[in-house]
Amino acid sequence: MQDYLSIQFLIYQIAAKFSSASAARYREFGLNLFGVRVLVYLGRYGAVTVGDLSRGTSIDQPSLSHMLKRMTRDKLVTKHRQRHDNRIVKVRLTPAGQELASQCMEISARHERALVASLEEEEVQQLRDSLVRIFESLEDISDSDTLST
Repeated sequence: MQDYLSIQFLIYQIAAKFSSASAARYREFGLNLFGVRVLVYLGRYGAVTVGDLSRGTSIDQPSLSHMLKRMTRDKLVTKHRQRHDNRIVKVRLTPAGQELASQCMEISARHERALVASLEEEEVQQLRDSLVRIFESLEDISDSDTLST
């Protein structure tokens, strides 16, 4: 059975199982997986522009905008327009958002350890390196016709 499974299919299967298992835990905080990605990204990188946040989390800007409105209402993030360019909006965590981001990062780290528990450390590093290269190559071809054929 394993011989015919494409890498793409395996990635989808892993993502689906991992997302399903993770989603239940994050729902306890009133978050979906997209919200967790936003909190974790801001927790790791600090204040960023909405564009950078969209690229860094792979969430399209319209969806991210709606999410940020909810997160602002819930006092998890603040948004500020830049003085030098009013079109640029920076997003940062509030203290409550930072607390929740820290909890999400701890859970995420536990989930990642469970995900790779059957691999040796060298295999984990090789997997991580390979996935980064694949992701970067997708960035290069995302505007091309390659993915639609």
